[in-house]
Amino acid sequence: MVQIKLLPHAFKIWGWVLFGLGLSIGLVGTIKGDIEFGWELRVPAVFHSSFFSNELEWFVWVENELTDELLVFSLILGGLFIGFSAERDEDELTALIRLKALSWAVVMNSVILLLATALIYDMNYLNVVFYNMFTTIILFVLRYQYLMFRFRKSATE
Repeated sequence: MVQIKLLPHAFKIWGWVLFGLGLSIGLVGTIKGDIEFGWELRVPAVFHSSFFSNELEWFVWVENELTDELLVFSLILGGLFIGFSAERDEDELTALIRLKALSWAVVMNSVILLLATALIYDMNYLNVVFYNMFTTIILFVLRYQYLMFRFRKSATE
C-alpha cells in the first residue's frame, strides 16, 4: 500500500490549539455579528474595489483588519494539522480510517452544498457558501476523531 507523507505527531497538539481558537472565536463572531481585534495593517491585495466604487484595482496595498484572515488561517491550518499528522501508532488501518473519513467529509459537504443551493437563496446563500468553505475540514476532523475513537474502543475490548 502506498503511504502518504504525514506531519509529525507533535503537529496534532498545535492543530487542536489553532482549530479550537479559530472555531470558538469564529462562532462567537458569528453569534455576535462581527469580531475585530484592531489588527489593522497595510497588506498587499491582488485586486481591490472599495464598497462605494465599481472601479477594480489590481496589485495594490490596502488597509485591512486581519482578524477574519487570521481566523480562517487558524481554522484551516488547525484542521489540516489534526487530520494529517501521524498518530503515535500509525499503520495501514489508520491510513484507511483517515481516507474513509476524508471521503465521507467530501460527500457530506457536497450534499450540504447541493441542499443549500436548492433551498436557500440570495444573501443567505452567500453566507452558506462562505461557511461551506470550512465544512469539509470540520466534518473530516469530527469524522476522523469519531472513527479513531471507535477503533481504539473496539481494540481495548
